[in-house]
Amino acid sequence: AKEVMANVRKNRKKHLNSIHSYSCSTYLKNSLIKELINAKTPVKEKAPKDSIEEEILNLIESYSITNFQAPNSYKEAFFGYHDFADTEKESGLDISAEFGYGEYSIVPDNQQLEDPYLLYTEVSSGDFNLYKNAVEIKNVVEKPVISPLSLNGVVYYKYDFEGSFYNNDKNKIYKIKVTPLFKGEPLFKGFLFIEDSTFSLQSIELSISGPMLFCKNFNLIQDYSKIDNNIYVPTRREINYTIKDGKYQIIGNARIAHSHYKVNTSFEKKFFNAELRTYEDSAYNRDSSFWNKIRPITLQERELHYIETLDSLKEFYHSEKYLLSQDSALNKITLTRILFSGIYRRNLFKGNEFYIEPLVSQFNFLGIGGYRHRIGTHFNKAFKNDFLLETDSEIDYGFRNKDVKGNIGIGLTYVPKKFVRTYIELGDYYDLINSFASLTSAFSRSNYVRKRSINIAQRMELFNGFYAEAKINYSNMISLAGLEFASWENQISYEDSLNTPAEFQDYIKTEIRLQLTYIPKQQYYFKRNKKIILGSKLPTFNIIYRKGLPGIFNSEVNFDYIEAGVFDEINFPQLGSSKWNIQLGSFINKNNLRIIEWKYFRGSDIFFFSNPLKSFQLIGPTLSTSSEYIRGNYMHHFEGNILNKIPLIHYLKLSLAGGAGFLLMPSDDVAHGEIFAGIERVTRIKETLLRFGFYTITAENNLQSPNLSYKFGISLYNPFTRKWDY
Repeated sequence: AKEVMANVRKNRKKHLNSIHSYSCSTYLKNSLIKELINAKTPVKEKAPKDSIEEEILNLIESYSITNFQAPNSYKEAFFGYHDFADTEKESGLDISAEFGYGEYSIVPDNQQLEDPYLLYTEVSSGDFNLYKNAVEIKNVVEKPVISPLSLNGVVYYKYDFEGSFYNNDKNKIYKIKVTPLFKGEPLFKGFLFIEDSTFSLQSIELSISGPMLFCKNFNLIQDYSKIDNNIYVPTRREINYTIKDGKYQIIGNARIAHSHYKVNTSFEKKFFNAELRTYEDSAYNRDSSFWNKIRPITLQERELHYIETLDSLKEFYHSEKYLLSQDSALNKITLTRILFSGIYRRNLFKGNEFYIEPLVSQFNFLGIGGYRHRIGTHFNKAFKNDFLLETDSEIDYGFRNKDVKGNIGIGLTYVPKKFVRTYIELGDYYDLINSFASLTSAFSRSNYVRKRSINIAQRMELFNGFYAEAKINYSNMISLAGLEFASWENQISYEDSLNTPAEFQDYIKTEIRLQLTYIPKQQYYFKRNKKIILGSKLPTFNIIYRKGLPGIFNSEVNFDYIEAGVFDEINFPQLGSSKWNIQLGSFINKNNLRIIEWKYFRGSDIFFFSNPLKSFQLIGPTLSTSSEYIRGNYMHHFEGNILNKIPLIHYLKLSLAGGAGFLLMPSDDVAHGEIFAGIERVTRIKETLLRFGFYTITAENNLQSPNLSYKFGISLYNPFTRKWDY
């Protein structure tokens, strides 16, 4: 086995470099089945009347031309795409209430449309090229998996000779068993089938051992075929995986067939661009005769039955009768919905939705002046041309001061492919001065101001990856001094000064705000009339300009503020991943700058580890400036690359992390620096991945003596963007 693998490694680069580009036809079938654990057959859940039993959760077929150019450029042109589950999915919009906390971003929160449990949706989801030193398998493992064929494979794997045989071409094939040496590392295990004369892969049967993100197990079969001059290409792939979901398990299966290869072809200079996929207009409307003709595999009987049933009900699922039946189930008013989930009035056929927030969200015990009762409502209208009208409103009443406050906002998205959106908001309400304050100071009375305001915002994507938003704000800024407060409001923060409302003379301001965000080479694709953003491998740049306009609508402020920032994420094979964020800003004009318009930073919490890329852990409860500043933040996750290799320790599934941050405010004579290190562990709850961490932080600055602290933090994983919060 060692001799065979030595020859494989010797020829690895030759096989890797033998194909610098290719084009081929790709058929892909994806399916998800829900099954009771320890049950022999998939569970048949109770389904609403006029719907089918949900034995199969999802089934997708696609036919495309796959194009590749080394080292890692892909582009797929889809000529057939059928999401059978989409036939019966409820259309319409999801309405939810949001709390505007955190740094403001103008990049649309636009996620992929696929089910996150569908782990293989296109060839770039997993190339499984073992001739590379490491293989990236998105949404399966957190880091690239070391290939058994890599130069350092002998460090990670044990190889055993399992015998040999001759294939149909009378070539001798070696069967090599691969066993991981580190149980805590995500590595391959299984069998490699290697041809004797060329030492090329003929087939692989592998599974992944060690920690995985969602999967309980993951298995891969990949067969190769010879096409020219000892060039072997993958022609068949089959992926099987299981995901535990409570008392059920989700069984995923992907079958991929490649054919009609054209190897080492030349593409036009700009053929591979930021648009990774294209869909023909007719791709979504292919009939059964098309799929029967191009389908190279035999579907299971239950899959065929599922397709036939949904096809026969396709028109019914889009009929007014069916949509109204779906609406009636959601629109039903019950005590539970009144209390916990809210009241819906929806008409899918007309594209209307109205929502009243539940009773539990109407109680505001931390309101200005004590308890306030609030009611929030939302109305959305989706048009057939994909225009979207959104409205949200809120009204609340404070019993101590007998004051009514509220606001209403109306937004219209009218060029969805460019994210063009106009939003108007007006109201009289209590607003946060620092919308990204620490948890304690966020609710302290010094962080609130009364606003009578009108906001008008225009947002759009000017060209791919370049987003712009222009906003004009007219506000009458009113101090909370003079209001009556509850006794507990003086004890929200451990800093007494934060519990007292800011006192100032009421004033009027008119401010314009321009924000530009550029994501170079942002990858994307269009699906129907929606643009799906896939991110970029390059840094993200951000510029903000604010101008207080004196005299406009009796405005009393006069200032100019400019801010620039850059953010990036870097992956180091077998060393982990790093994220960094640098930001600098300055008030270049402050002829009439009020304290509310200063630049505010997120303060520190006592025990909570806040996002270290956007905040500091030991900077005090609050900090602001009316001058220039520069800040930098860095964090690295080792992703188990150290602890996973230590015997016994790897069973704990722990990982190390560390980072640092600095903040300089020269005019305020502030210099702050901190470093931290910690232990993290990833845990899955249903469809949510959480990364819990315990960190030690030390800091030094000219505001206080050196300090040492211990904190607990939680980071969330987004399966659509495949990224953590930090």
